[in-house]
Amino acid sequence: MLNLGNNKFTGVIPMEIGELKALVSLDLSFNNLNREIPQSISNLKNLMVLDLSYNHLTGAIPPALVNLHFLSEFNVSYNDLKGSVPIGGQFSTFPSSSFAGNPELCSPMLLHRCNVAEADLSPPSSKKDYINKVIPVIAFCVFFGIGVLYDQIVVSRYFRLNRLR
Repeated sequence: MLNLGNNKFTGVIPMEIGELKALVSLDLSFNNLNREIPQSISNLKNLMVLDLSYNHLTGAIPPALVNLHFLSEFNVSYNDLKGSVPIGGQFSTFPSSSFAGNPELCSPMLLHRCNVAEADLSPPSSKKDYINKVIPVIAFCVFFGIGVLYDQIVVSRYFRLNRLR
């Protein structure tokens, strides 16, 4: 358990926080922390409580936090977060009060629904993944088609030569 709430801390949440693998509770509420929630928090697989409320955190809630399967209490209320609340994992069980005071945060469970532009603030890596999956399939189909065509030419020539004999 690490309770550093109400200490008037300023600055960013250090990325090294993700190295505290045995941590089950992290309370950084009521400080003056800013910038984004570090992705490294998703490395805290034993985390049950995460309270980052009443800070000045910005950006999106890291989608990888859905992989914190033991997370039963989550509070990011009254920050400056934006984008969509991650879908999946424990996130559907958290009350809307866990996200209150973030007017640019959206979710089906919040009053502020997401439009297409807000729904995904993550980098467009899915297009790259799609291309990396489609190119080998296209290459296989092209080479398979060439192989079938070559086979038909050779087989038809063989039968034509045998018919002439």
